[in-house]
Amino acid sequence: MDIFKNSDLKELIADRNAPCVSIYAPTQKGGKGLDLSHWKHLLENAERQLTAWNCPAEQRDSLLDPAYSLLKDEEFWKYTSEGLALFIAPEFLRAYRLPFPFAEKTQVSHSFYIKPLIPWVQDDGRFYILALSQNHVRLLEATRHAVHELKPGAPTSKAEANQNHEHENLLNLHTHHDAAGKAMHAVFHSQGGDDTRKKELLHFFQKIDHSICGYLGNSQAPLIVATVEYMLPIYREASKYPHLLNQGIAGNPAHWNATELQSRALPLVEPIFEARTTKAVAKFHEWAGSGLTTPELDVILPAAKQGNLQSLLLVPDQDIWGNYDAQTQTVEVHQTPEPGDAELGNLAAIYTLQHNHAVHSVAPQKFFDGSPVVGVYFYAGLNNAQSRAKRVEKNSV
Repeated sequence: MDIFKNSDLKELIADRNAPCVSIYAPTQKGGKGLDLSHWKHLLENAERQLTAWNCPAEQRDSLLDPAYSLLKDEEFWKYTSEGLALFIAPEFLRAYRLPFPFAEKTQVSHSFYIKPLIPWVQDDGRFYILALSQNHVRLLEATRHAVHELKPGAPTSKAEANQNHEHENLLNLHTHHDAAGKAMHAVFHSQGGDDTRKKELLHFFQKIDHSICGYLGNSQAPLIVATVEYMLPIYREASKYPHLLNQGIAGNPAHWNATELQSRALPLVEPIFEARTTKAVAKFHEWAGSGLTTPELDVILPAAKQGNLQSLLLVPDQDIWGNYDAQTQTVEVHQTPEPGDAELGNLAAIYTLQHNHAVHSVAPQKFFDGSPVVGVYFYAGLNNAQSRAKRVEKNSV
């Protein structure tokens, strides 16, 4: 199984030379023979679509030969999960074995088809788990579907954090003076007291937090600490990470592997991710009829391209095929896909994500009009939305 992260999505939505081939297939763990037959069928479909694109045979073979070679790669199929996603473009190839049962799909277009992946990274659906004990420190990155360990360069134990710590900081040596200012004697505070133990832990946690904050940078993903209960408030005191959750996972994390930590953390972060989509849908309902929401692709695509959409709401399994001319801002919709077509909701999602704005995958019943794609504007986009809508209305008369 592979890890799919926001950085992978950013790579896929970058502008590329066409043709861009996207292939999705359901798979079974361990590489069953049925997976290979599905894979061959989808590659043959991609070959037919490339031919319909008038793609020269030499370029077609150059694009698809690495994908065909996967049929003979036994190691690759040993580590399949529930779904496989492959993306091919000139001088570009990425394959992801993911625990998500994709429906079979092959598309050749000017950009990659990324709609099935949006639930993976929806609302930046990523979080971190700090498994913390005095003798072992692990930082994990997780999503709803996957988890893996990171190497932030933080101390891996209290002993490592304190090995270069100066002796006087541990013993807290103080020199007392009499009223005349003369030195009297030195007093050593024992390391055995609760206050001293807390200071040692605080120092240890500050070193960990400093490394983690530097490693995560400007990430807005939640961080959940898994540790014994009395250490949780001490770490919260030490931490400067702005998205540290108040609630942690109480217990000894040495007893849990990465998957167990992920399953214990999910109930803490799911409400955060769900709240973002719920808020976006509520805003759509609140602003409906105000000129700040629209299901019209003539309006959505230019606004998304210009970065004027606060969010885009998509029904993931409902496609709209056609073409969009960014120069003239005109949309042509087809009942069935034709060679060279784009899935227009997918294109709107790419434009929106390229501006680092939110795309939400939602159920069909979330919308009043049953549209498979809805754009929600920023307040600042009101005039642009209204003027564009008027032009479309005028042209339709």
